[in-house]
Amino acid sequence: MANNEFVAVSWAPGQLVDEDSLDQMNDNITYLRNESVDGKYMHLNAGTTSIGLKILCGRKIITPRKSDTAIVRVGFAKMFTPDSVPVITTSIVSPSQAQIFHVINGIGRLHPNHQGFECKVNIASTNKKNDKIAKAIYVNWIAMGY
Repeated sequence: MANNEFVAVSWAPGQLVDEDSLDQMNDNITYLRNESVDGKYMHLNAGTTSIGLKILCGRKIITPRKSDTAIVRVGFAKMFTPDSVPVITTSIVSPSQAQIFHVINGIGRLHPNHQGFECKVNIASTNKKNDKIAKAIYVNWIAMGY
């Protein structure tokens, strides 16, 4: 019966591989298979895949500045298959400012791809004095693809 958690397995130089370690590796594979994403991903051309789905998420910070606009770049570090187009969802967390608009694009292109994306954030204050990024803003994101 497989364990209910992942346990790292390693060996010291010259150590023999034992049955317990191999069993744990097998349990780890079973655990990862059971905890993997279950669903389907629809491609741009309406085809679907359920094999190799991956989810990646993170948070970027935009530091305070006198400008009302900032761009943050998120790279996927070879997580997704080349030429794939992951679906990306974003949200903004701001301690005090409202009327924050944001848009995502690919890096040097319209749509995000396997390389990553850029998020452009803009503060739309009616008062020119407050039309700046006064406090740190956080961009939360989730990407799903294959």
